[in-house]
Amino acid sequence: MAPRATSLAWVEDLAEEVISPRPCAQQFPDLETRVAEHDRLVEAGSAANAAADWDGALTLFDQAYPMLFKTSTLLSALSMRLQRGEAALTAACCRLLLGGEGVLPPEERAVTEASLAQAEEMVARVFAILEAEPNAADLLVPLDRHAALCSRALGASEDGRHGDAFQAYVSAWPLQRQKPGVLVSAASSLVGDGRADLAAALCVQLIDAGVLSAAEEEAAALEAAAAQRE
Repeated sequence: MAPRATSLAWVEDLAEEVISPRPCAQQFPDLETRVAEHDRLVEAGSAANAAADWDGALTLFDQAYPMLFKTSTLLSALSMRLQRGEAALTAACCRLLLGGEGVLPPEERAVTEASLAQAEEMVARVFAILEAEPNAADLLVPLDRHAALCSRALGASEDGRHGDAFQAYVSAWPLQRQKPGVLVSAASSLVGDGRADLAAALCVQLIDAGVLSAAEEEAAALEAAAAQRE
């Protein structure tokens, strides 16, 4: 069976890996040195975050977390994942944290719950696109209508009417769900329409679900990167 754009089969196992990675292999002469290196990486990650370098910040937080397994460091990393459009993974990680055996301090629990709510809202917005139903009139001539809607979307995009282009692409998508590449074009329109966060999350979901061709996946990665820079 071909993978579906709405598949989340990958997310739970990956969330476990994010929450419980292998301990840091780097050797330290003592705990004080380990703590100092952890804190240095977290400080550098915070600076990268302030500069809107989500990739750089995530790398630094991910390096720091296995040194001490501090929940605050993990939450910083999850915040960067959400900025990058990794909404489904962020939500899964937050659910694991909240449902784990350990007791989170009130402040960390509040941050986790807020991150979960934000991530789940973004997942819902992405799935509203992926699960869109076709208009009844379009089903009479779905192939012709799909082509017409894509042509309309392209024209709207060229005219700078990115919101209209997005709506046309989303209307075309359910008419030929075997062509998810149209949603990469929809993501591009979202960036132009000022909805870069949704564009990034849509592209990440399409890539992680494994429904795109190699060329489409490359285009989606480029769109996600463009969205993350906004």
